[in-house]
Amino acid sequence: KPKLPGHEESYNPPKEYVPTEEEKAGWALLPPEERPGYVPQAFDCLRHVPLYGDFIKERFERCLDLYLCPRVRKKRMFIDPKTLVPKLPKPQDLQPFPQTLAMRFSGHTGCVRCISPHPSGQWLASGSDDGSVRLWEVATGRCSAKWKLGEPVTSVGWCPNPALQLLAAAVGKRVVLVLSGLGGEEVESAARAACKVPAAAAAGEQQQQQQQQLARWESRVDGG
Repeated sequence: KPKLPGHEESYNPPKEYVPTEEEKAGWALLPPEERPGYVPQAFDCLRHVPLYGDFIKERFERCLDLYLCPRVRKKRMFIDPKTLVPKLPKPQDLQPFPQTLAMRFSGHTGCVRCISPHPSGQWLASGSDDGSVRLWEVATGRCSAKWKLGEPVTSVGWCPNPALQLLAAAVGKRVVLVLSGLGGEEVESAARAACKVPAAAAAGEQQQQQQQQLARWESRVDGG
């Protein structure tokens, strides 16, 4: 950043800033790079100040710089607007359902109304209008078990307790608990104990038969 002009740059500086003839002669003997860039001079008024001596030279050098300055050739780019648009997937790839048949579960003779996957992901339960509940192996599509309930099955679901491998099915106005047979003997015995008929209902007392019951427990031969 250049220094701000001071008293020595004035057209009529104080006398102590104006060099003597001896100082000017000493400066003339110095090499050009060591000479001062500006020598203060005194004038009576601003009209007596002459034109800057290097004005024409500096303007000419500036014009040469502009004329002879190196020029860079800019290459014009031709861009196809279609290349700027990102490639979108095909509408067929965005469908929320698969288009290729990977596994077929065959066995129901009626319309399948409900399915329920096992929490482990290995088994799948299904209910149909043919009145049956089937247990499928997901990896192979094999029907592992089948229960005939006599009426169309509208809903199936697994017991949230992992210690009881029970399957619930809504059949008409009834809810049937089915022993799935998964989990080994200990799990199956615990599920059978949970599905035991309550003592009051098994005794068949006349007082409870006369009252309107919200639930009725019945044992099935096929494990329900």
